[in-house]
Amino acid sequence: MICKIRKWKLSDAKDLAIALSNRKIQDNLRDGLPYPYTEQDGMYYISSMISADENETLNRLHTMQRLAECLKK
Repeated sequence: MICKIRKWKLSDAKDLAIALSNRKIQDNLRDGLPYPYTEQDGMYYISSMISADENETLNRLHTMQRLAECLKK
């Protein structure tokens, strides 16, 4: 499994929407996320992370290649 920590990119919105529209994943997260989670929701969130002050907000993405591939199936 390839894991990386990097800054968010707007192009991550589609994969984020796939992951957060999975009911099993949402069941293990805090309340307050829309369901289904759309690509537009992801764009809004990622935009806020990109524009956040890096000294005040931890705004990194932990990628796991195999997990993302499995969720797309």
